[in-house]
Amino acid sequence: MKYVIWQLLSFAVVFAVPVGLQAFLSCRRSKWPGRVLPILSAGLSVIIAVTGSVHSAFPMTADRTVMTACWLLVLWNIPTAVYLLIYFLCRRQGRRKRELEKMNVQDLE
Repeated sequence: MKYVIWQLLSFAVVFAVPVGLQAFLSCRRSKWPGRVLPILSAGLSVIIAVTGSVHSAFPMTADRTVMTACWLLVLWNIPTAVYLLIYFLCRRQGRRKRELEKMNVQDLE
């Protein structure tokens, strides 16, 4: 039972906390806070793709090294895509809210 609880807590820390943080940062008025996590995630994926394909446990040909780097890049950019999706959805929602506020102000005048 304790093992299941630790698994759930680790899942929450690894997945839910960064997604929640991204949503919080993306809903800010400034654009830049919401761009921090996608940039860090993309940078990390490039570093992992380069080092992971070069420092393999098995000797590989050049073709295999390039293919490994491409696959690592694709797999490690999945969180980047999720962060960007959250960013664009939050920005669109904020833009709609600001336009609605402008229309309400114009209606009052």
